[in-house]
Amino acid sequence: MLTLADASTVGAFSVYRDVVYDGGVRGTTPRFYAIAAAPRLARDDDGGPALRFVRYRGLAPGKDGAAALHAGGLVTLTLDLGPRDDERAALRAAIGARYGVDAAAVELADLPVREGRATLSIGGEGPGASAGGAAPELGGSVDVALGGASRVTFAVPVTQDGAALLAAALDGGEAVLFAALAIEFEHRLDGVSLHVWCDADRAAAAAAARRAAGAGAAPKDLAASLVASRAAGIEVESAAPLPGDEAARLEELGQELLADALAATVAKPDDGAPAPATDARLVLNHTFTASYPATARAAIDGPIAVQVTGDARAAREIDVDLAGAAFALDVTAVCPADFAGGLVDAAHVYVVYEARGEGGDPFRRETDFVLKDGAARKVFRIDASPSTRTYRWRATVTYKDGTTADVPERSTDATVLVVDVGLLGVVAVDVSLADVPLAAVTRAVVDLEVPSRGLTHQVVLDGASPSATWQVVAGDATDCRYRVAWILADGRRIDDGFCPAPPGGGGPRRIFLDAPRDAVRTRAVTAIAAADFTDVAQVLVELRSSAEDRTVLAFTAAGQTTRWTPDIEPGAPLKYQARRTVIDRDGTTASFDPTEEDSPFLVVRDVTRFEVQIVARLLDLGGAWTLALVALAYDDDATARHVQEVVTIRDRTEEPIWRVRVGAPDRHRYRHQLTLVAKDGTRRVGIWEDAADEILVLSPPAETS
Repeated sequence: MLTLADASTVGAFSVYRDVVYDGGVRGTTPRFYAIAAAPRLARDDDGGPALRFVRYRGLAPGKDGAAALHAGGLVTLTLDLGPRDDERAALRAAIGARYGVDAAAVELADLPVREGRATLSIGGEGPGASAGGAAPELGGSVDVALGGASRVTFAVPVTQDGAALLAAALDGGEAVLFAALAIEFEHRLDGVSLHVWCDADRAAAAAAARRAAGAGAAPKDLAASLVASRAAGIEVESAAPLPGDEAARLEELGQELLADALAATVAKPDDGAPAPATDARLVLNHTFTASYPATARAAIDGPIAVQVTGDARAAREIDVDLAGAAFALDVTAVCPADFAGGLVDAAHVYVVYEARGEGGDPFRRETDFVLKDGAARKVFRIDASPSTRTYRWRATVTYKDGTTADVPERSTDATVLVVDVGLLGVVAVDVSLADVPLAAVTRAVVDLEVPSRGLTHQVVLDGASPSATWQVVAGDATDCRYRVAWILADGRRIDDGFCPAPPGGGGPRRIFLDAPRDAVRTRAVTAIAAADFTDVAQVLVELRSSAEDRTVLAFTAAGQTTRWTPDIEPGAPLKYQARRTVIDRDGTTASFDPTEEDSPFLVVRDVTRFEVQIVARLLDLGGAWTLALVALAYDDDATARHVQEVVTIRDRTEEPIWRVRVGAPDRHRYRHQLTLVAKDGTRRVGIWEDAADEILVLSPPAETS
């Protein structure tokens, strides 16, 4: 498992370690992940730089059909991100010296890259380089599909000035190209615990309020709102100090996990479908540890010097005169298939271009080529019409077993043609452990199937091998499913039923496995302080599992966390009592009856504080009415508490919160009255109404007085 712990720079590479967990005990391996710290041009088959530069200029038909001056260019680059073959021995030796590992045992691996974006600047100018867009951008940015971290190809259009500057720089080898690649790669939460918690009652109430007001309960917005109001929180615990960017990224991951948990429990999806029926109290409070896959970011940027002359330059720089009857359609074809270790032996690609010439006569151009091991990239050129760049392509795939399959013909105008493995009749499945406590789960046995073809495969995942890939020739089959058998450290076995594998979108299907909820029989209770402590000096919680086993925890601010392990038999169900006492800043004390609990997470808050969120989205504020006055009153004769307050709302998007101290958690009935004020000062006054909900959705008064 790739870990960010103990990462370092070794020579020209950023290096990350690999860790394993055997029986929950952490260990390291001789595997290291290396990625170049700066962009480097790959080499073509002829040994020259992997660069193509198409430069065009002249008169050509514009959008309205009239002749117009067109000029510019297209630069296609292939970058090497991993160590080249001639660099591996030296890098192994340097890594061995840095980490105290036998150089002969060092294994170099590519980063598990998820996605990336490439930017090309020329002469120091590119996207965002010119303030306010006053000057032309000489370069551009594109999203790139990364089949692996070792090599990436992308094409960026450039302006007329950019093309001229690059052409001049190629003669002297000046570094006018500046390439930047922003990538995201996968790692595991080694040495880090990410605790995501939420007050389930508050979350359910907030989601219901948003739906009632017609605002929807988008999980991301709901998560941010709950964290801001201290009804939810994200805690990162690390054995060593974290860099600022990594700590921020883990906070982002916590927000994403909280939003996912809300979507699975209390938040209604945007498509109106009901949320799954799950136990929100368990799902909304969780600690993600070593096995969980997270995403980190890396930036690879720097200048690129290119000097090509003679025949090498002629093969890489193409000048196109748009005034001619035809010009060159220059395309780079790339196949990210693993020809060396995968199932595909070669892909024979056929390209057809059809258009009409300047005189209206039709013409047709064809070419074909083979992509294979050692030649997975091909640049081809077709004489074409300036009026269209669209061409058709198809492929015949030959597999290692001698069988073949046809990729149906399709049309495109892409300057980088990606012949993806997902189009080559191969089903590729990546299966990984996600939220799995490695101390409690020994291994996960995963059965994979393509039923329509009778294809089956089994992988075993554990702390040493948390992920695996299955590739199989399946033709046009789309059905793929999996099931998991969880083997636990206490000897139990939990079998899941078959589930359909998610679609791959042209790439591998990615399956992340979470351990079943009852895989861990925890004896620990995590108590978390939530909500507002403004008027509270202390909240005391007495926890007891028996008359002899008891403890008292004290909380003074939201976000405080304390853990307690009750004295119960190993493997026995978790059951305990919690008795809460609230001490106000004025010394007033309120104690409440014990509650029966069975959750490993206990949210602690001031149970005498009742909050009402006021939603005004149904009022025509800013239109017929200038403002709304909401009178709220609470009366509790048993404790002689009598409170009345008026809340003013001027914008229908406001959601003010009214806070009141109630006599007891179950005595929170209150009264409210709405008054709408028009621009001319006239008022529409509603009647007093009773309510007990935490969400008050206002609607225009039905009666006036």
